[in-house]
Amino acid sequence: AKLGLVHIAGAQNRDFEDIASFTLAGIAYLAVGDIGDNGAKHKNVTIYIVQEPDSSDAEVDIAWRIDYTYPDGPLDAESLAVDAAGEHIYVLSKRTIPAVLYQLPLVPSSDEVVIATRIAAIDSLPQPSRRELRDAAGSGWGWQPTGMDFAADGSSALILTYAGVNYYSRNAEQSWPEALQGQAMQLKLGKYENAESITYSSDGTAAIVTVEKKHAPVLRIDLSKIEL
Repeated sequence: AKLGLVHIAGAQNRDFEDIASFTLAGIAYLAVGDIGDNGAKHKNVTIYIVQEPDSSDAEVDIAWRIDYTYPDGPLDAESLAVDAAGEHIYVLSKRTIPAVLYQLPLVPSSDEVVIATRIAAIDSLPQPSRRELRDAAGSGWGWQPTGMDFAADGSSALILTYAGVNYYSRNAEQSWPEALQGQAMQLKLGKYENAESITYSSDGTAAIVTVEKKHAPVLRIDLSKIEL
């Protein structure tokens, strides 16, 4: 059911790709990533931070924005997640082989364009076969990351590709980059195709997956019995 439609005042939707919820200083926010760049041609991209609106709100103001660039040139990304405790945002590239994790300050110290910090290549994700690399159809690029989320309690992370869900556990001593370099449990999507969005359920026991289209089917994956 449609719950509402909210306009972000002053935002430019060049290619919105991902959204993440987080709480900072007791206030609930959304990070909205205008980070898509299929042609890798945009010098800067933007993440808008807004207070989480009510379903009845028609418009919400930008609390702050993060304009940033990559140190190694423009690239396409569809996945971001927020580490509120560490006050960082992580963005995962889509088309590089392997995918690369970048770090941004959650609250920049100025309005100047931020240069993202290149953290590491995520070799733990399934890598493309020669056949996939020859395949020009996007639906064949199962290795490409299309979504990412961190559990609210910091215990695990989800990275979605066209081929499936990659589930990472994290212990209290690990940073997020360390956790994402570890072993992942790979969960197949079956006949569910072109998945491009993932989040945790409100109680953290399931992954919610959907696609980019009207009347999109929603897939719920039980995570409660996963053991790495």
